[in-house]
Amino acid sequence: MAMGPGFIVVTDLADLERMELDCVPHVTRLMDRFVAGGVNKVVRVIPDPDKDIGFNLLSMTHYRGRIPVVTYRTREEAEAALT
Repeated sequence: MAMGPGFIVVTDLADLERMELDCVPHVTRLMDRFVAGGVNKVVRVIPDPDKDIGFNLLSMTHYRGRIPVVTYRTREEAEAALT
């Protein structure tokens, strides 16, 4: 399914315990596809900032400050921000 320009990506990492480095190429490929497809905003749920696992660094590289990225500690906060 293709999205039109202006869509929002929601990444819910609330239940994430760990992520292997082998995932990085897949995550970065998705980030690049989001940009190419016209993503307007990225919303993340990361309850523990220490478990960011490099998403902020990857975002700086792949979104280059063009795409706003907002991180919330709970799903409820993220959901409220989307409505």
